[in-house]
Amino acid sequence: MESEDKKKLFIFKPVFFLSSVSLLILAIIFTFYFQSFTQNEQMDHKGFANQANSTALADPPSGNEEIVLFVGLGKEDDDHVTPQTISLANYSQKEEKLRHALLLEDSYVSIPGGPDHKLKLAYSYGGIELLIETIEDHFGVNITYYALFPPKGMADLIDFLVPQGFNTKEMESRITSNIRLLDDPLPYLDVGQDLPDTLDGSQTVMLLHTLQGKENSYSRNKIREEIERTLFQVTLTLPNKEEISTLVNLLRNRSETNMSTSSMFSWVNNLVHTPYTELETGVFPLENTYQYETYSHAGDVITWDQTTNERAIEDFFKED
Repeated sequence: MESEDKKKLFIFKPVFFLSSVSLLILAIIFTFYFQSFTQNEQMDHKGFANQANSTALADPPSGNEEIVLFVGLGKEDDDHVTPQTISLANYSQKEEKLRHALLLEDSYVSIPGGPDHKLKLAYSYGGIELLIETIEDHFGVNITYYALFPPKGMADLIDFLVPQGFNTKEMESRITSNIRLLDDPLPYLDVGQDLPDTLDGSQTVMLLHTLQGKENSYSRNKIREEIERTLFQVTLTLPNKEEISTLVNLLRNRSETNMSTSSMFSWVNNLVHTPYTELETGVFPLENTYQYETYSHAGDVITWDQTTNERAIEDFFKED
């Protein structure tokens, strides 16, 4: 009888030992999972504050294949929404250079699956996807990310980056100094009312909306170039990670984008913390490669040399 009990005890001890080990392993797994879950929850709740204090940021886009499309929307007279501003941006970490290309939204293009019309109408026909496809087809670029701003979102972005507003007199003097051949009056004469000394975000968006048509095209494009250059320049001089975090938060909440929060934070953070980031801007189609024509179905459009401009924009985004 005693021998039978010993056998049972002998069997019980290994079983008990294996059960203890299993419980220990499960406890370790549970602890690891709980810690990971807690960290993720903290990131979800703290959001941008956690990222602002993080030192292990993701690598930024680097190279001419990482191009971001920025689109500012506005309403036309018939109340449908079309882009007022279309631009491309690329950051080269190797060159410490930010390139910004403004695309003329009245450029006459063949919209895939649709009619020949203004570039901005691609968005009306098929949303951001069709706009991206049209830009890639006609300008020979590959777009990685996009950020789409409704009028209120664009106004809020301007108010955050330029809280003092745009000084209209200073802007006018800078624009005038860059114009070799001014073929129409400065746009303030065409708005129909005197502008204030400074423009806040909503007023700036309204100005861009007001300056439509061929007669205002040159001044409108110069003002858009000046406004967007200013926004990028201010971004490059954000003083600290809290300001960067606020900007990223605004970009996420005021725009439609396919860029993740971490990628966006990394992109902006590396722009700001590269000491000698150079800003280079361009306008496409190039000034001497297009002219205005009028079509019954499209109104005043820009007809342009596509081959020349594809080569020019490729060279613009190419790393030296």
